[in-house]
Amino acid sequence: MNVPADGGMISIWVPDEAKVFINGRETKSTGSHRQYVSHGLKPGLTYRYEVRATMERDGRLVEATKQVYLTAGDSQRVALDLRVRPAEQLASSR
Repeated sequence: MNVPADGGMISIWVPDEAKVFINGRETKSTGSHRQYVSHGLKPGLTYRYEVRATMERDGRLVEATKQVYLTAGDSQRVALDLRVRPAEQLASSR
């Protein structure tokens, strides 16, 4: 997908069943590779996006969040890890 001169694109890799939120709004696309385009970006400015993914794993909700910065005509790639780590499993069992 081409990035428009006044836009920016975020490519996100998550597990298929994850819900993805950008700046707090749930997105509608599905699958392990998702692309989002932001239009109307002004040259010379940097825009911050909060990308968050959530899903249920091993009976509990896990999430990951990353900050992404875009400028007009730019694209960024993000992979969000939603695995339950051993330390998190120990903390949740108490």
